[in-house]
Amino acid sequence: MGERRHLVLASTSAYRRALLARLREAVKPGGVIALNVLVDGTTWLEPFGGQPYCLFARDALSGEVPGWKVLLSRHDNFPAPNAALKRFHTLVAQRPRPAVAVVAA
Repeated sequence: MGERRHLVLASTSAYRRALLARLREAVKPGGVIALNVLVDGTTWLEPFGGQPYCLFARDALSGEVPGWKVLLSRHDNFPAPNAALKRFHTLVAQRPRPAVAVVAA
């Protein structure tokens, strides 16, 4: 089986774009990236000190993989403690392979 690498990302908005760019760069052509983030509307903020600074806009991930083949884009809601709500956006996308030039013989 080929080499696999996994990275878990938890960030504030100040680092979000740079970290997502690093994740994209780490995926080899033909490889797959899977992202799962909490989005606006989440009321379960205990792990974040009660502050919503860690939340992504509902469809923010969709613009993070331009030109990639989106294999899955899904929004889910899950109950959380104290009648709170976790809202997620999951995005799985495949990085394109470089075009291969065909040379006529």
